[in-house]
Amino acid sequence: MSDKDPFKDPFRWFLNASLFVLFGLVALSLAVNVLRQIWPWLFVIGIIVGGVIVALKIWKERREPW
Repeated sequence: MSDKDPFKDPFRWFLNASLFVLFGLVALSLAVNVLRQIWPWLFVIGIIVGGVIVALKIWKERREPW
């Protein structure tokens, strides 16, 4: 291993932590923007899937009354 440990140098540690937080915020921002664009489609697909599941359960219950 290298003899330069990033945890021993406070400036290096602070720089690494700051970059980690910055990249995390950028990734979160991108994820929220993508989710905002596809949210209506996800909602519609969820409603359709839920309706199909409920319809299949009702159909199964009516087919086997006992």
